[in-house]
Amino acid sequence: MANVQRYGFWAAKELCSGEPVATKWAVNSTTAGAIDAGDAVILSQGYAAGAASTSGSLLGVAAADSTASGEVLVYDDPNTVFVGITSGTYASTLRGKICDIEGTKGAMMVNEDATTESVVGIIREVPAIDNEIGTYTKVYFRILKHNLNGDQTA
Repeated sequence: MANVQRYGFWAAKELCSGEPVATKWAVNSTTAGAIDAGDAVILSQGYAAGAASTSGSLLGVAAADSTASGEVLVYDDPNTVFVGITSGTYASTLRGKICDIEGTKGAMMVNEDATTESVVGIIREVPAIDNEIGTYTKVYFRILKHNLNGDQTA
């Protein structure tokens, strides 16, 4: 059975100590409504904004779509564990790998092949019947270069 492409990131509630908490952040008026639930988010000039594969650090992951009025809920605790799919072929030898993210609004993935920005760290694959090791594997990961916690890759 092949893995299903479910784009975006979400909090791994089963690995968090307690319920993950989302914080309300202001969104710049030019990007209001431009962040989807599950998108990686950065902090840019005091505002939450959608992240890109070239983002050097992350604020967290959007817990809900951003509003037209300019707000978004973000899982921004640096200790939150997230779930996402890999963009390429995952192998169990990638447990502990520091790597990048990739994708666009509504289609974020863990890029296990790239280490240019090294913003996330794969913990391991999600142990589930419907999750095969290979393409689009669901993995647990943490943000290692966090806007509120600095660089944890060293």
